[in-house]
Amino acid sequence: MSQSKSKVIAVATQKGRAGKSTIAIHLAVQAMQSKKNAQVVLRAP
Repeated sequence: MSQSKSKVIAVATQKGRAGKSTIAIHLAVQAMQSKKNAQVVLRAP
């Protein structure tokens, strides 16, 4: 049985409207285009 290694990438800043969601979506799209699985979780405080 092979084990897959997951990577967690966090995008954070204290400033509002800094484009965090846009960056996260673009990273997920790049991962999918590279034939890798991606899961995006967006959370507002």
